[in-house]
Amino acid sequence: MDRLKHSGFVLVLVAISSIALAQHDLSLTSNYSFEEPNWPSVPCPANGGLISLAEAWNSAEGTPDYYHSCSNSTYPMFGTPNNRIGSQQPAFGDAYGSFGTYFLNIPNYREYIWQELDSALIGGKSYRLRFKVSLADSMNYAVKGIGGLLTVNDTRYWDDEDFFNIPLVSEQEGPQVESDSLLDDKENWTEIAGVFTAKGGEKFLTIGCFNTDDEETVVRVSDHPSTIYNWDESGYYIDNVILEEVTDPSGIEETEVTDFSIFPNPVAPNDWFTVRYMHVNRTGKEETVLVFHDMRGRQVKKMTVPYLSDGIPVSTDGLSTGTYAYWLLIDGSPVKNGKLVVR
Repeated sequence: MDRLKHSGFVLVLVAISSIALAQHDLSLTSNYSFEEPNWPSVPCPANGGLISLAEAWNSAEGTPDYYHSCSNSTYPMFGTPNNRIGSQQPAFGDAYGSFGTYFLNIPNYREYIWQELDSALIGGKSYRLRFKVSLADSMNYAVKGIGGLLTVNDTRYWDDEDFFNIPLVSEQEGPQVESDSLLDDKENWTEIAGVFTAKGGEKFLTIGCFNTDDEETVVRVSDHPSTIYNWDESGYYIDNVILEEVTDPSGIEETEVTDFSIFPNPVAPNDWFTVRYMHVNRTGKEETVLVFHDMRGRQVKKMTVPYLSDGIPVSTDGLSTGTYAYWLLIDGSPVKNGKLVVR
C-alpha cells in the first residue's frame, strides 16, 4: 500500500443602509467544493490520484482523484463534467473529487479523502455534516455505508483494517454520519447528512465507505460490456462537503421554508435580484440570515432578512462576475442553499 504521509457584503435593502462585512466561513471545512487549487507548477489535474491538488484535501487511504474544468482542453480525462469515469455536472462550481469504494479483485479495497480542520470541535456542541455523492457512470457496483468520520487522531496513519474497526484505534465508535441506503444514482447528486454531538477535540475529517465487502454492502447494478463505461468497481464523485455548527438541533426540522427562490439568476453585475421565501411554523422571533460565499469558500456578503412574501430586493454591488454559493440560515441553522451566478 502506498500510504500518503504529507500531508450583504455591501448590502442594499429597502430602508436598510449599506454595511461592510468581515470575512468569515460558514463551513468549518476548507475548500468545501474543491474549487480552490493547490498546484504550484502543474496547471490542472492530468493524472489519477491527485486529490491533493485541491487545497486542504488529501488522501487517508488509496489514491482518490481530482477533476476540474480547467483540464477540459488539455487533460480531458480529468475534466468536468466529462472525464474518464463518466459525466456529471459539479454540484457547485467547476470541480469535484472522487474516491473508490470497491474493487472486484482486491478484497475490501477502499479509498478515503481527508481534511484537517482549522480548529477542533467543541465537546457538547451540535454539528451537522453533509456532502453530496454520485455514482460514476463507469461503475458496475454500488455500495452502502458511505459516511463521514471525525476523529481526534490522524487517520492517514491508520492501517487498512482500522477503517473497519474504528473503536479499536479511536475514541469514536464509528462514522458520525453514514448512509444506510444503496447509493446507486448515476444521474443525480445524493446528499448524505446528519447532526451529531461532538465529544471534543475532533479535528480530522475522513470520508469513504466504512463497511467491509459483503452482499449487503456491495451490489452489482449495471454491466456495459460494449462501452468504455465498464468498470467492475465502485467509485463516487463527491462535492459540497459542509460541516456546520448547529445552535438549535431541534429547530432544523421544525422550521420549514417554502417557495424559496432567487431571481433573476444569472443576474448582471451592478444590478438587482430578488429573494423570495415563506416561513412555515413561523413564530416571528427567528433570526433569518442570508450569506454568500465565493468559489474559495470565503464569505463575501451577509444580510439579515425579514419575512416578506413579496420578495426582498438585493443589489449585486460588491459582487464581481462569477459563481457564488448562498445559504439561508434560521437561528443559525442552514435550511436552504444554492448558487447565484453573476454575469
